[in-house]
Amino acid sequence: PVTPEPPREVQPKRKVSPPPSPPIEGSVQRAGAVSIGASLTQFDLLTAPRCEGIAAYIITVFDKSKHSVASLSSDPMRQAVRRREGQMFGEYRVAKIGLNRRKMSSAVWLESDAGICQVLLRDDHPKRERLIDAAMRSRERQEQIAQRKARIQKRKIEQRRAKIEQDKARIARQKAELMQRKARIAQNKARIERRKAQDARRNAQDARRKARKKQRRQKRKR
Repeated sequence: PVTPEPPREVQPKRKVSPPPSPPIEGSVQRAGAVSIGASLTQFDLLTAPRCEGIAAYIITVFDKSKHSVASLSSDPMRQAVRRREGQMFGEYRVAKIGLNRRKMSSAVWLESDAGICQVLLRDDHPKRERLIDAAMRSRERQEQIAQRKARIQKRKIEQRRAKIEQDKARIARQKAELMQRKARIAQNKARIERRKAQDARRNAQDARRKARKKQRRQKRKR
């Protein structure tokens, strides 16, 4: 007779965790520091703390991370320097340049012995705020100058218009005076013509009187 085989024990399948992401080439491993790859996979980048004393002036993000660049500054009185992923910035190393969708801002993640922190483009910065204030004051000053020029131009135009109106009124008065003078001259001419006519009639009457007197004298002599 065939002896049945004993039942085999089925062992449950073990879940194999994926290996940690390898660190970026050229990364420096320090004592007590967490590698870049492990940091990016285990640390929540969106809620990373802010890097104190560091500000970002410009962050340019490209599809290829090696082309992304950020202008960082740790001193408000100094000019910013450009850094790419994998480069050192003081005691920090640029771990990632991208977009923090939770904060709705471009961000730079920096790695140090203490861990990873982030620098948001929307964070306040004294120099940038001062430059923005200076730009706003300059714009306001330019607007005030433009408004002042507009007011001066408007005043000049109004003065010119008023002067033109005054000149028109003066010309109209001069025309009226000229017409009045012409009317007086015409009246004087008519008066003179009437006087001449009267003088002519008087002379004619005197001539007739003299002629009658002369005729009378002649008749008396006869």
